[in-house]
Amino acid sequence: MPVSSVAQRRSWLAIRSALGGRSGLIAVPVWSQDVAPYASGGYEEGSLVPHSDLSTFSDGTEYSQGAMSIKTVGVSAIGQTTIRLRVISGSSDLSGVRFSYEHALYETGRIIQEEDGVITVSISPTVRSLIPSDADLEFDEPTCLCHLSSDDQMGAGVDPVPFERRSVSFVEATDYWNKLALGLV
Repeated sequence: MPVSSVAQRRSWLAIRSALGGRSGLIAVPVWSQDVAPYASGGYEEGSLVPHSDLSTFSDGTEYSQGAMSIKTVGVSAIGQTTIRLRVISGSSDLSGVRFSYEHALYETGRIIQEEDGVITVSISPTVRSLIPSDADLEFDEPTCLCHLSSDDQMGAGVDPVPFERRSVSFVEATDYWNKLALGLV
């Protein structure tokens, strides 16, 4: 990531401070456009839409709506290895795709059953936090809850050079999901 302006350097330091090293949590976007279940079979951008009464936000902007809408059918409890889905918009080929729910990232395996528009697929890892029935899953821009891979991960000094290039490594926050399952969070 290039860091060259004062604003970029200040943002870097503010993010580093907010994360507090490896103990902090951050939702990291996960690349999935190459395997996402777009209806067309290729990348599709989301769209901007107004409220149901055709009004917009007070500043005139509209809602961002993803290209895919896929919902759960029934409750998916912690530890489950399958999930039941209904495609509202998108492709029904849900084998080998990524999605997230509340920043818990999942990958689907094989399709186990298709019946009456409900697709049952295996998922990995197991369900980390209860997913309610009729939940909207994030297939367009899935995220993964992560920690910095080390306390000094963002410790690169803000050098007095006109242009710096920095990178950051993350690891999935599996400890968070474990604590949540044990009722400690």
